[in-house]
This record gives sequence, structure tokens and C-alpha cells, in this order.
Amino acid sequence: MILGCPKRLRIGIVFFGIPRSGSISMPTIQKMIIDPARAIGDVFIRYHFYDQSRVFSPTSGEDGFLSGSDYEPFLSYIGVMEDPAAFQESFDVGGILSMGDAWGDGNISTLNLLKQLHSLANVTRQVLELLPDIVIFARPDLVYHSTFLGPISRSVLLGAKSVAWLPSWQWSLGGFNDRFSICSGRAIAAYGLRASLVGHYLRETGRPLHSELFLKYALDGSLCMVRTFKNTASRIRIDGRIVEEKFTPVSGSRLLKYWARESCKSIIANL
Repeated sequence: MILGCPKRLRIGIVFFGIPRSGSISMPTIQKMIIDPARAIGDVFIRYHFYDQSRVFSPTSGEDGFLSGSDYEPFLSYIGVMEDPAAFQESFDVGGILSMGDAWGDGNISTLNLLKQLHSLANVTRQVLELLPDIVIFARPDLVYHSTFLGPISRSVLLGAKSVAWLPSWQWSLGGFNDRFSICSGRAIAAYGLRASLVGHYLRETGRPLHSELFLKYALDGSLCMVRTFKNTASRIRIDGRIVEEKFTPVSGSRLLKYWARESCKSIIANL
């Protein structure tokens, strides 16, 4: 229990998407996320994965097969396995693709993003049923490099405020890093259920769907506060290769614009 916190916190941890090389990622997830969370509160873990055997992604250079061992480290928890085509029921896929291809790879990355958003929404609905105080959104295909104890503690100390804590690096095109997050209050739904805003985003911006820009759109529109933390995590490929990352921090005009937006949101939220 954190000093100044009157009760044992309810902490949700959710995994979504595709668990590439789970035997490599899970030890770091256990050490850096699950164990620190259990030191602070009562933890419940949920997942939504796609039941698929192949991964194809030109942007990452992947074209290969998943095995049962990739999923196995997560299956002791409660969750859902779904057919990879299920995401199509959640979106007007044709309309989304007609707006353009942000990655220029024949819309493969756009379709993969829609699958991720559908998976994220499914697992968010699962965890919201348990009335969490905070939720940690953690991709299962990452090697986490540092403990979440400090960021979780800082999130707890803010109490019931609606805050999304995001990595402070790689804000592509001025958007927000969507690799992992710690959310409280209304920010849990704003982050996890943003799939419902895809149509609004396309109509209002007139631009192709892009993951980081779309996250920024969803969080700014919700008037939830956005705060940053320095924890890093590297992507894992299906062959077990860990991607060499550059964790470039946000700086310059992007940082100034970020703080200006957050100040405006604070003013509007208090009106």
C-alpha cells in the first residue's frame, strides 16, 4: 500500500494482440510489471489474443509462424482467443482504407492496427467489469527494461484523477507513443476503447488512420490528462530477435505544444 492511499488498490493488467516470443517477454513482464503491481495493490490480469499461426508484416520484415509456446506463458490468466478475422465486424474496413495508407505498404499495417484496436477494446471491456482503480496496458511482444513500481506509485498518488501515463519517447509525427500505458479514471476507457472513434477521427482530420496520431486524438478529445514516464521496452520479432531501439525523448516544439495542450485541458476540466 502506498503512503497516503486509504485502501488497497485494484490494479488491472491487460495484454492484447499477438504474443510474439512469449517465452522471452513474459519473464520481463513478470519482473517489471506484475510483481511491482502486486506489491502495491490487488492485481487481476486479462488478455485478448488472436488465434493465428502466421504473422506477415512488411514494415517489420516478418513473415513466419507462431507456435503454442508463444501463447503458453499467458494462458494461465483469464482471457479470450478470437479468430483473426473478427476485427472486421467492428469497423467499416472499406471506408477506412479509402482514406489512404499512412504506412505505404498496401494497407497491411492499417489492417494490423485495426486488429490491435479491436483486441484492445475487447480486453478493456473485460477489465472494466472488475472496477479497476488503474489499468496497465501492456503489449505482450515487448521486452520491458525497467520496473513499473515508480510509475504505478505516481499514478496511485493522483487518486481518482483521469490520467494516461505514456512513454516519453518516440512520439511519431507529433502523436503519442501507444506502446504501453498506465491509466486511471476516465482515461482507462479513453485509451482502451478508442476504436469507437476511428470514424470520427477520419471525418474530422481527413487523413489516413495512423496509430500515434489517433491515440493523441482520442486522449485530447477526452480531456484526460496525459503525463509521461521514462520506462522503455523493445519489440520482439517472431524469431526471438529483439529490435535495437532508439528511445528518443520528446523535445523542442513538440514538448512545448504538449505542455500547452495539457494546460488548456486542465483549465477546461476545471470550468
